[in-house]
Amino acid sequence: MSNYVIVRLNDKLTPEFQINYNTTTKIAQKSKISSWAEIKSQKGETLILLLAANIVLTTQVKIPSKNEEVIRQSIPFAIEEELATDVSENHFAYMQLSEQNFLVSVVNKNIMEQIHQQLVATGLKCSSLYPEIFSCPSQINTTSLYVTDNYVVIRDNNNGTTINQDMLATYLKLSTSSNHIVYASEQLKFAEDSNITLKKTNLTVLQAQTICSENAVNLFQGQYVQSQDRKKSVNPWMRLTLLILVLVTSWLIMNVSQLWQLTTEIDSIKQDQRTLLLQLVPDASLTEKNDPYSAILSRLKLSQNTHKGNSAQGFIVALTYVGQTLVQHPAIEIQSLRQRNTKLEINLQAQNVSQLNQFQSSLEDNIYSMRVKTGTRNTNKDGVSSIITLEQL
Repeated sequence: MSNYVIVRLNDKLTPEFQINYNTTTKIAQKSKISSWAEIKSQKGETLILLLAANIVLTTQVKIPSKNEEVIRQSIPFAIEEELATDVSENHFAYMQLSEQNFLVSVVNKNIMEQIHQQLVATGLKCSSLYPEIFSCPSQINTTSLYVTDNYVVIRDNNNGTTINQDMLATYLKLSTSSNHIVYASEQLKFAEDSNITLKKTNLTVLQAQTICSENAVNLFQGQYVQSQDRKKSVNPWMRLTLLILVLVTSWLIMNVSQLWQLTTEIDSIKQDQRTLLLQLVPDASLTEKNDPYSAILSRLKLSQNTHKGNSAQGFIVALTYVGQTLVQHPAIEIQSLRQRNTKLEINLQAQNVSQLNQFQSSLEDNIYSMRVKTGTRNTNKDGVSSIITLEQL
């Protein structure tokens, strides 16, 4: 299988031949074609187009700049005098040779557009379009030529063109070059005193090897870069819509994740509440188990109300017993009453300590459900005062 498919386009942009070249075996097979539809490029093969040298101007310029934009804008005006048409009608491609020297190839924009249209129409993928002169070997201070059946490609360093084969003898006679190397597939006759070196070779292999190894100017630059596979421009609104969609999707994923995590935590808390409820109320109902938090609150409220009821009932009972005891000891006076939680504090006044002791003893006999405690006793002008505390058992 070949690595490269090399196709020559003549000055009418019609494909003339196709070379299938394998760089490993150095085998090149050439076949004649006459239309774009006949170009066959398989998967894994690199398609290279050669553009006839007589419709491409290749020259060398010097531009003292490292800025790519400055270089690209300066090139057209640096070679303006060499152009046959207006600068705006041409496409310029270049390759840097040294820090300030550039090799430039110029071709009419209409030609580039036609090539692009043909590539799109046929569905061919191609990223390499080279001037044909780069398929001819180059040597310093030497003019190189290769002779085919129909035309001759001439390369003088980085300049070149094509001529008809019947004009070859005239060209060599008028050429000012001191050295010529002519590559041909058959023996040719030249004047014995001419400075010409003839090299008989396989032209198909020569063309393929040279173009695949040469540093050539690729005409697919600027607006025509990878013209066979131009990326469709993305509508800004479509880009914005996609960005919003990504943001909304991210927001939804984040919120769903947090909701799932929260639900998991709620289930865990609810299970802990259910466990606590069963510890407090082993015989809890199914409804209470389904909503343990509300059940616990309800039970606590009920317990609090019961506790308050018991405290109030105990206060009333205590007052009843105190009243019965006062009947038995009319000399005792009650100065004040105060309830503190489950305790009832009674401030008593008696003429002497003996009366207080008798009152306390009678109170202990009358009230069985409460504990009677004697507090501090103080002497005053009316006798003795004391605080008795009643506590529920």
